[in-house]
Amino acid sequence: MKKPWLDWDLDERVDFLFTATSVFLFLLTGAVLFKEFTPEYKKYQDQAYMELAEQAEEAGDYDLADYWLKGAEKGIRQQFLVNNEVERCITCHVDDAGIEAWHLENVNPRFPTSFYGCTVCHGGEMLSLTEHKAHHGLKATRKEMEVKIWDPNEDNSKPLIDFWTRLQEISPPIDNPTIQAHPDYRDVNITGEQQQYVTSSFCLTCHSPESALVEIFEDEYQTADSKESNIDVLRAYINNQDAQGLLDFISTGNVPQIDMQAAVAEVDQEAIRLTLVDYENRGYIEDWASLHAYSERSWWHINRWRDSKFKTFEVVKQQQDYIDGDEEYKANCKSCHTTGYNKATNTFVEEGVTCEACHGPGQVFSALMSMEVVDVPGGQHSFQGYGAALASINDARNNMCATCHSPNRHELRPNDVNGEPKRLQTGRYETLSDLKDSE
Repeated sequence: MKKPWLDWDLDERVDFLFTATSVFLFLLTGAVLFKEFTPEYKKYQDQAYMELAEQAEEAGDYDLADYWLKGAEKGIRQQFLVNNEVERCITCHVDDAGIEAWHLENVNPRFPTSFYGCTVCHGGEMLSLTEHKAHHGLKATRKEMEVKIWDPNEDNSKPLIDFWTRLQEISPPIDNPTIQAHPDYRDVNITGEQQQYVTSSFCLTCHSPESALVEIFEDEYQTADSKESNIDVLRAYINNQDAQGLLDFISTGNVPQIDMQAAVAEVDQEAIRLTLVDYENRGYIEDWASLHAYSERSWWHINRWRDSKFKTFEVVKQQQDYIDGDEEYKANCKSCHTTGYNKATNTFVEEGVTCEACHGPGQVFSALMSMEVVDVPGGQHSFQGYGAALASINDARNNMCATCHSPNRHELRPNDVNGEPKRLQTGRYETLSDLKDSE
């Protein structure tokens, strides 16, 4: 019969505790060793190597199949990013060369996964080796990456801004001693793909004084056939800066919107601006936000830019060194004097420095700006404001200006361009019309 614990003497108690502790430590050590030699990632790694070997065998490449089964690196596999961070995604996703090749072909050739890693786009925990932790916050598909951009319950601009910032964090600065900045990634979508340019003609359908003037009278236009006489009358009212006359004529006559659009296309920009000022002075504009905040400053900026920077490539093409230069030489000019220049293909979207040269491709922000305000719990959600936030990014690290506006930008130009080395033959003019007037 066993003695109760209370009846044990000291030696018996010590022997029991020693034995129990030894058994516990033995079991614990066994569990640790078992986990160490059979980690969760091992089954996924072995499964991935087996699948790659089977694919190689089906393709008849038995040497490759043998490599996947016997020669490939086993255990924890790590990837070191340029900023000294470490990712372990390739521990299970073992075909890192194949993954990179697919992304370069199907996503964006600018972002090799061997340099940028996986989590910058897909999220997840970069150091974890268990499926649950490694895939925490994972965004595997394009739809999952984009969902917050179009969700009326989210800050639609934050995902992209955070993504661009993250790309800069893991990228080296621009290799130029005069520029202390990182590359500009605003042309990249949340998926890592290149954003599409919408062109300045699309932007100016809303962001121009003439579009504002047309929009003001939007509720007054009649359903009618276009008439040349309508255009003549409308043009006369605009030239006389008579907003009241415009309103009366459109309200009482049979005037379609297309006639107004034709009229504003044929009159002086200053006349349009003063007509809008007259309309505002009469108290008819109560909320400028409804007209995309068209202040006089905006009109001045848009018109000045259209008359100068939009046409800068016209000036470049007239320069003798550009005419005589080879394609490599001309590419240096196109990179700054066109919009959406692609060095790899030597193509561009538009001549001149147009809207998207500074604001970035408009694929996402123009779509947000075009969406309607929607009702959400607790109020309303305006997609337009978040679209404007994306278009208005002006972080110095984005290198928005310094890429082109740097002291040594024209070093390649010859020293004998009309006696004025390394400069365009334009002097300093406010607009292209000033240049023409001086000739």
